[in-house]
Amino acid sequence: MSETGKTSEPPRLGPELIDESLPMPLYHQIFLVLRDRIHSGAYPTGSVLPGEQELSKLLDVSRITVKRP
Repeated sequence: MSETGKTSEPPRLGPELIDESLPMPLYHQIFLVLRDRIHSGAYPTGSVLPGEQELSKLLDVSRITVKRP
């Protein structure tokens, strides 16, 4: 909780986090961003991660790219 008594929001996701010029697939970049945010505590245990549709809009990628295993 923050000093105002409200829970803090995780850092915003945006298309600047994904680099299409890298040889790494976009879905793997998304995985790395989410993994790093979980490990850093931005998404604490029990919190809900953004859904496929929300992630695709936030990161400006197709939903199938977000869904890819």
